[in-house]
Amino acid sequence: MKNNSCVVIDYGLGNTFSVINALKIIGAEPILTNDPKKIENAERIILPGVGAFGNGIEKLKKLKIIDSLSNYILKEKPLLGICLGMQLLMETSYEFGKFEGLGYIKGEVKKIKIKDNNSKFIKVPLIGWYKTKVYDSYLSSTSKSLVESINLKSFYYVHSYSVLPVKKKNVLAYVEHANQRIVAAICEENIIGVQFHPERSGKFGLGFIENFMNL
Repeated sequence: MKNNSCVVIDYGLGNTFSVINALKIIGAEPILTNDPKKIENAERIILPGVGAFGNGIEKLKKLKIIDSLSNYILKEKPLLGICLGMQLLMETSYEFGKFEGLGYIKGEVKKIKIKDNNSKFIKVPLIGWYKTKVYDSYLSSTSKSLVESINLKSFYYVHSYSVLPVKKKNVLAYVEHANQRIVAAICEENIIGVQFHPERSGKFGLGFIENFMNL
């Protein structure tokens, strides 16, 4: 682990206790904060999140975190968005209205609509453990250890909305449900987002977080 510190952004909607605990288990030094200066000067950042998109982006605005987070991104240091945290990375969400996101990755967030063999919509949210598959184009990437820590591993998911990146290259991994693919992970240079909860996914989740810490 190059540097064991990691800022976990505290904006009132993240599953921060579990994230902090997971970081401590792998020997990292978590820093739970919403201080804009600490965020801008971080070595790594995790943006967790549980809840509605509109509420999440509003809390980030009120805490004046967005500018600091954007300045941090320009330093090309690692940022990991988890669940809602991943969705907030996108440009727009249509969850209970229309909301502008952080816009770090081009695309939208929309409700999952999956039909069964009788063309009837399957109930959401998706809850449970799903095997996560990385697209072949990423299996030989420079972050091979991080990619391999996701590929063909089962992680815990609970969500009703899915990210839809504009560019296919931003989609790192997917899960299959009712013979349809749902985006599981996205990336754009130093920015990574995962729809699953690594902090609640046992040894595979801890392995993923440890590989993120080694970036």
